[in-house]
Formats: sequence, structure tokens, C-alpha cells
Amino acid sequence: MLPPEGQIPNRIYHTGEEIIVYLKQISKGVGGINLDITQGGVEFVEALLKRIVPEYDEGMVKIEKIVRYNGKRTKILVSSADEKVDPVGVFVGHHGDRINTVLSLLNGEKIDIIEWTDDPVRLVQDVLKPAKTTSIEIKNGKAYVKVPEDQLSLAIGKQGQNVRLAAKLTGWNIDIVSADESKVEATA
Repeated sequence: MLPPEGQIPNRIYHTGEEIIVYLKQISKGVGGINLDITQGGVEFVEALLKRIVPEYDEGMVKIEKIVRYNGKRTKILVSSADEKVDPVGVFVGHHGDRINTVLSLLNGEKIDIIEWTDDPVRLVQDVLKPAKTTSIEIKNGKAYVKVPEDQLSLAIGKQGQNVRLAAKLTGWNIDIVSADESKVEATA
């Protein structure tokens, strides 16, 4: 059985349908062996990528961190030790074939793949995309971000998903202010 908390929201499951799941744990129970399976965690997304992207399995590219709102949006930080290898391109694939395979298995969940950088300003700028920023200042573990007025809702995302995932991905509290001084804050 795939428990409700391990299911992708709004996905319709059919009896007898073959699905891919992540096996978290095997345990012995009163009725026999119990399999703890899920499609809901970041482990599931990572396992899919490992299966679909051979360069990841071989160690050519690396996933630095994954954050996810199950069924809504996932953000993935990726890197490569070889500067000639574009890690985002490797995960996306030729004409988007790799990422489209993952998207279909996640029932259309949005995925942002971001290249890791140790430049904190550029990292915050990249994790808030597609929103455009006008200035970013990092101090005391907090990112102060200014965006044009018409970019505020994009930076925040639907129900605050974009900014909250960005905060979790970077580990910093993110304080977003628009040109008219409207303010939003997300904690890591």
C-alpha cells in the first residue's frame, strides 16, 4: 500500500497500475514484511534522477541539495567538478528529454534546476528565478532582496512556495522588498 502521505497530491492512482516508488525501509510486522514506500519525499526525486541521468550515477555531476513541496514544486542545486560539464544541461537532457521524463513521473510538478555557486549573491539570485532582482545584500545569515514591483509575486511564488523553497535551499532567511516597499520574509 502507498500511504496517503507518500502519494503525489491530485494524482489519480488506479488499482493494478504499475508505479515507481522509493523504498524507504523494510521491516517485519505482525502480518509479515512491511515495505515503507513513498513518492512524496526528496529521496524519490533523487532516485528518479539517479535512474534517468547516468552521469549522476557515475559521479560526473552532483546534487548538492533538493527541497520539495510534494506535488507542487521542487528546487535542485546541482554541480560538476569538471568546469567543461554543464550540470544543469546534463540533468535537463537533450531537448529536455530527461527532465520531461521526471516531470511525467511527478504528475507535472514544477522543477527548478539551479547550478551551485559559492557566490551567495548569485546563488540567491539564481534560486529566486524566474523573478528578476535589482539588488541583493547578504549579512548575518540573511539575504535582503529588492525586486521590481511587477516581480514581487513571481519572487514569492504561488502561496509563497518560491521564496520558502529558496530559503530552505540556501539556508538563509530571505527578506524580499519591492520598489514600493512591500515586504515578504521567508525563513530557512
